Amino acid sequence: MMFVIGVYDVHTDRVTQIKKIFQKYLFRVQRSTFEGNLSKHQLEKLQHDLQQILHPKYDQVRLYITADENDLHTEVLGYKNEQDFDPFIF
Repeated sequence: MMFVIGVYDVHTDRVTQIKKIFQKYLFRVQRSTFEGNLSKHQLEKLQHDLQQILHPKYDQVRLYITADENDLHTEVLGYKNEQDFDPFIF
């Protein structure tokens, strides 16, 4: 398993499609930020699904991937949401 953080900045025409793809694989923690544990196969499927929708000149998705979520330190400033109680978020 790998811990994945995904963020997107896409044209408004594609926001709903991209959000739905992310929601199939990861948990939403902010409007355009998702995170969770994925297998290699799930990560490859997520990447494939996103590439089918993204416009290569106008859209961007970033996937931050770590093999060990314990090596990842996250600080949340400001308001807290339900997902902030995940043991991997400090």
